[in-house]
Amino acid sequence: MDHLRFSGLDFEKQRAILIDILKADTLTRSALKRARDFDLADWMIVSGAIYNTVWNSLTGKPSGYGIKDIDLFYFDASDLSWEAEDLVVKAGEAHFTELPIAVGNP
Repeated sequence: MDHLRFSGLDFEKQRAILIDILKADTLTRSALKRARDFDLADWMIVSGAIYNTVWNSLTGKPSGYGIKDIDLFYFDASDLSWEAEDLVVKAGEAHFTELPIAVGNP
């Protein structure tokens, strides 16, 4: 297993490989597309979904292996109330229902 094969490359090459890995993975690609279509302010998918997708690709594991959920971070300064957050959570539950694993805002 040559999981370090990209470690000596410069940042831009590693970045391009990361993007290619994330786009090639069906689960991550679908989550990213749905997150983009959800139209949240200043969002990103973070944590294990990214790490495990890359690790799975580098070690030959199947898509989604070891991923319990997909963490979706966002920041919307227009309303920081619990009520606004609850509305986003409920809308997100409906929006991401087609994914085989849960999407949440930790």
